[in-house]
This record gives sequence, structure tokens and C-alpha cells, in this order.
Amino acid sequence: MDLSLSPEDLAFRDEVRRFLADNVRPGMGRAIDLTTAFIVDPDVLIDFHRALHRWGWSVPHWPVEHGGTGWSPVQRYIFDLECGRAGAAAYNASGSHFVGPVIIHYGTPEQKDRFSRASARARTIGRKAIYPTSHP
Repeated sequence: MDLSLSPEDLAFRDEVRRFLADNVRPGMGRAIDLTTAFIVDPDVLIDFHRALHRWGWSVPHWPVEHGGTGWSPVQRYIFDLECGRAGAAAYNASGSHFVGPVIIHYGTPEQKDRFSRASARARTIGRKAIYPTSHP
């Protein structure tokens, strides 16, 4: 079994590395390490998540029709690995990993449309329940 990355996957890895070099703020990894809960302070990660959204990468594990990337499992692995190496973490993880998939599967069409777009932009799912007034 050959576990080497293909030339396309290597190019993708380089693209992810460039993105992270441009968008991970100094000290982000330290702030994440100091977090005593599973939810990182939104102020630490909001700019990074907005950059992910601009690139269409904010919810890569979601179906494409709800804002996902359509990446292969290898690309998702590369992205997660490189984010970890760069000291970045998923913003709105409770919303995008827990609540969002439930709404995508069980929600009404209106809920799916409203929350998938908002969560991809780091605005609604999870965050409103935790930070209802201080973070629009």
C-alpha cells in the first residue's frame, strides 16, 4: 500500500499552508492551549473563521449543498493536520460539528437554509446560545 501523497494532494497541502501562514494570528495556538473549556473565546478565532469562510473552507465536513468543500478524505486530513501544525483550531466547533449536522439531517428546509449559511459564516449555531448579546 502506497501512502504517499499524490501531486494534487501535495499542491493542496501547500495551498493550505499558505492560507494558514497568512491567516493564523500569532498567539492563537497559545490562547487555544490556555482554554479551560471546549469552547475557545470567539474573539480569538473569529477573524480566522471569517477568512475560512471567504475561501469556502469554514465547514469542510458538511455536504457541498450546505456550504461544504467536497474535499476528499485525504484533503480533509491534510487540512486538519496543517491547522494543528499551525496552531489554528476550528471556530464554532459546537455549532458546525454538533448542531449543524443535526439541522442538516432533521431540520425543515427553512432551518437548513438559515442555519447552514449562518454557521458557515460563524454567526449563529452554538455561538448565539453561548454568547447571545456580546457577539453579533
